[in-house]
Amino acid sequence: MEIFKASKQWAERPADERFWGPKDAAQAAMEYRQSAATSTVHYGDLRVEARGDDIALLGKTDAPATLTHYAFGQLAQRVKAPADYLRQLPPTLAAQNLNHGLKARGDDGDKAQLLLHRNGGLLARCLTGIGYRRIWNHEILDRLIELEEDMGWKVPPARPAVKDPRIRPATEEDCGWCGQTGLSIRPGDMIAPAGVYCSDRDMFAFMVNPDRTLRNPADTETPLMRGFFIWNSEVGDRSFGVMSFLLDAVCGNHIVWGAQDVQEIKVRHVGSARNKAFGQLRAQLIAYENESASDDEARIKASQGLTLGGDDEEVLERLLKWASRKPKLKRLLNESTIKDAQLIANKTPRYGNPRTPWAIAAGLTEISQRRKHAAQRVEMDGAAGQVAQIAF
Repeated sequence: MEIFKASKQWAERPADERFWGPKDAAQAAMEYRQSAATSTVHYGDLRVEARGDDIALLGKTDAPATLTHYAFGQLAQRVKAPADYLRQLPPTLAAQNLNHGLKARGDDGDKAQLLLHRNGGLLARCLTGIGYRRIWNHEILDRLIELEEDMGWKVPPARPAVKDPRIRPATEEDCGWCGQTGLSIRPGDMIAPAGVYCSDRDMFAFMVNPDRTLRNPADTETPLMRGFFIWNSEVGDRSFGVMSFLLDAVCGNHIVWGAQDVQEIKVRHVGSARNKAFGQLRAQLIAYENESASDDEARIKASQGLTLGGDDEEVLERLLKWASRKPKLKRLLNESTIKDAQLIANKTPRYGNPRTPWAIAAGLTEISQRRKHAAQRVEMDGAAGQVAQIAF
């Protein structure tokens, strides 16, 4: 199975959002935090004005704040106005529509949370509900620095994707460790900052642990590494999330190859979001650290060594019967889904015997990555994990 989530970031991020690692990204994220101001306001105290070609947001003090593209969309959504339509209108007419909506929200007594950037003037980065609980990007990046320094996690080197003055040849320090793993960059190859991304809207990081490889019983020539993605948004654009996996290799464009045992968690920015997010991150990565390679290899070997049936029909029948005793799995692992997973397993020699829990779980994980919504992916990944554990 291939995962393109990190490669998409590699391909699309502009140069000013790319970093070599969590340390320099944390510095940029801290600058965003230090220049930030937050405020809880009544909608009735807000209004907008057309100023040239822009729309400015004003409160009780009449201090104007320019709206980012994303914040404008949030404001339009809050007052139930179509943002794309408003962007096509003359600023004065767009302002009239927004002020009408703000007055209606204000008459209901509703409040909003504002995140402002102070740099000479004011820039409104987002406008969220009062139930929103912000997780700052620098808090996450600070924890990634600890993983890098204390636990051996590294950002895989990557080839240049955009014009960037920092492009240079890779050194032994950059990628000398790649030779024992499935990473494609070698000393002398041209590389650029990638793998950790941070902006005024969100952050994303990709790290692997080359010191804790596993032998794959189905492919003794290719060791498996542990890896994870982590992402967050300070402005409500997405939930906090972590995806962990075992992998065969990483290309210079950060495509993850041969991903197995994929697990994903996400935390919405509500309630005790910060505690939940960091608690789950800590629990997941400490479990990674504490599991010995021999334990993981034994688990993989057991899952790859159990044959569920003599043919595909017997495997299907056994899995349907097994899932029927588990209410949550009964809905997810229906006949159609299991057959799709079997088809993938039969077409992928790397997964070994296609009638084993390991191969079926790998097929289910591939299916999960096709699901549009994160919640559906998390559910299917959980089901795949339970299938892989049938051997125990």
